[in-house]
Amino acid sequence: MKEKEESLFPFSIKAGEYHTMFKIGLKWILPFSFSIMISSMMGVYRYIAFFTITASVWGLALKHLSKRMVEMIFTDGSIIIDNNKIPLGAIKSFSSCLPLKKYFILTLRTLDEKEYIYYIPVKYRSTIEKYLSDRICFIRQKKDILLSATPTIFIVSSVLVSLLCFGLMYSFNH
Repeated sequence: MKEKEESLFPFSIKAGEYHTMFKIGLKWILPFSFSIMISSMMGVYRYIAFFTITASVWGLALKHLSKRMVEMIFTDGSIIIDNNKIPLGAIKSFSSCLPLKKYFILTLRTLDEKEYIYYIPVKYRSTIEKYLSDRICFIRQKKDILLSATPTIFIVSSVLVSLLCFGLMYSFNH
């Protein structure tokens, strides 16, 4: 069993830095809302336009997000995040929460009070939690409610911007 565990490390994954992903998402709210508004003005062809124009904008946003992913390498003595080495002894605590179906949020707090927050695919959650709990002093922080509510806040803000666009369009058309 020990040999199987040792063969897993070092391993690397692609992760999204929390603040970068949120900023990119906020930048794409307006183009996405305007594409919905333009698609809805196409009359008979609005459903076709919705699936072509809005899907194109959505695809561009996802492509932009995937370009900003960083590589995390987990080794026996450290975690290397985008060529920035964090020794395991410098990590004070960690926490993880699952605000999305496919991604979980991993928060690493270091002794010098820096926070590293990343979106990581869910399939790696148990492996990473086991890795961290085996190698550092297991101090798991309580769940951060604001951090886990961020995807919901993002969705609500994009819906509000879309409603504003629809309201403006309706007031100018009638």
